[in-house]
Amino acid sequence: MTVRAPAILLMLGTGLAAVTAQSAVAAPAGAVASRVGAEQRYIFVSAAEKIGHLIARIDGAAVTIDAVVDDNGRAQKTQELLRLDDAGYPASWSVIGNSDMGAPVREEFRWRNGRAQWRTLNDRGERLTTGKSLYVAAEASPWALGLYARALRKAPGQRLAVLPSGELRLESLGMVAVGSAARRREIEAWALWGTSLRPEFLLLEPDGTLFARLRPFGATIPEAYATDAQSITALTPQLNRDYLQRVAGSLRRRFAEPLYVRNARIFDSVTGRVGAPQTVSVFRGRVASIRAEAPPAEATAILDAEGGTLIPGLFDAHVHITSGWSALLHIAAGVTSVRDMGSDNPTLLNLMQSIESGEQIGPRVLASGLIEGRSPFSVRNGVVVDKTDPALAAVRWYADHGYYGIKIYNSMPPDFVAPLAAEAHRLGLRVMGHVPAFMSSERAIRDGYDEITHINQLLLSLIINPEQDDTRTPFRFTALGERLGSLDLQSERVRRFIALMQARGIALDPPVAIFQQILLSRPGAVAPNDAGRLANMPADARAG
Repeated sequence: MTVRAPAILLMLGTGLAAVTAQSAVAAPAGAVASRVGAEQRYIFVSAAEKIGHLIARIDGAAVTIDAVVDDNGRAQKTQELLRLDDAGYPASWSVIGNSDMGAPVREEFRWRNGRAQWRTLNDRGERLTTGKSLYVAAEASPWALGLYARALRKAPGQRLAVLPSGELRLESLGMVAVGSAARRREIEAWALWGTSLRPEFLLLEPDGTLFARLRPFGATIPEAYATDAQSITALTPQLNRDYLQRVAGSLRRRFAEPLYVRNARIFDSVTGRVGAPQTVSVFRGRVASIRAEAPPAEATAILDAEGGTLIPGLFDAHVHITSGWSALLHIAAGVTSVRDMGSDNPTLLNLMQSIESGEQIGPRVLASGLIEGRSPFSVRNGVVVDKTDPALAAVRWYADHGYYGIKIYNSMPPDFVAPLAAEAHRLGLRVMGHVPAFMSSERAIRDGYDEITHINQLLLSLIINPEQDDTRTPFRFTALGERLGSLDLQSERVRRFIALMQARGIALDPPVAIFQQILLSRPGAVAPNDAGRLANMPADARAG
């Protein structure tokens, strides 16, 4: 059997990888606009804890929305004012406020007499339309997802071309149960495609109004169902898993072994050169041989690379796999192994098992377990603790579940670090992470760190006062732009710190791309590290 390369995605882990191309009855879309004086109240939850709220007030065709999210030291606040036409489409829409990193948010849309106009701090445009067009706002709250869903349920094939660009598509996933006791009910789950690289999983009321938005790291749910947050958010991994299993079934193809890849030009990552076409044999998921001659006559599984280049599978040393969608996208990018630096533990463990069993498509995962201290600025994936005993129990739990290390985060009390590190080392685990607030990098190393995660975490204590400046907030990002230029790399303080790292064999995990985005981004301009890919991104990624 010979398969042509464009039909296949071949995953070979740390060997070589070839990556090639590859209904319900709708209520009137404008139904929500008729609820004069109605108020819809939602809460944002992460790890079943409330981190914000969303209140939508409806007065005829006018909708006013207040949304606040405060999580991981980042606070996003927006206010929206919409006026809907008789079809439930926005005739005007304004959004003001600030993003989670503190940047201002300003967006205006207006549709009148067949002319649509929009303006944000990043973009502006205008278009003549022959009919009413649905606008997808760049800075809108999750309430907008219900608006889009109502329009899509009325559209032919539940698809719509939208402004500023692209297409939205809605797909029913069947009924699910929500709530407990007297609140228990069945509600329909949907996948909304076209707003990002992955679908939005929504629960919709019979008239299309948003009941809940389900995401891997959190959810938007009705305030009245706050006590059911845990059971509602538990629907997220199951919806993802069911959908991704279907995706895997349509994409995956199993081959007899050995598998021969012929006419492949081998990229040598040591020399940086590409050689003449050769034949590669693969056995049990690993490269077994590379040679010039054709596959043997008795070979039953052959992949023809047609002169294409075979490259080593990439290893991403710092990821947070939030769902099977991010795992699938890693494979699409040729990343076949990753180091996960702290994700939702049940989600990650279930996903790793699904990948290993072949139910889902994703990279090999080396997992580190996140442990965070409890504070108003806590991140909520991993384990959040406020005493040393639960923190030590978390270390042991990670050791028992095959994690290779622990990652300590921003709000951890500095005095917890030494006992945590001692317990982790006793169990053979690596110790890494952010440097907790009010602690220096030097103390973190002396208290047991094997690795510091992010270059800003390494540098912060050299450019701020660690005992006074609070790095649980976005200051941990912006301080680089404000103070790094004054750091003397030849100073005795810096030399002494580097010598300590060298003497103890301390590693640095130095992701810097995020800081390039934060410090060099300007309204209306594309960040340098985004320029080469932005044209291929969905509308919300381009707008952001």
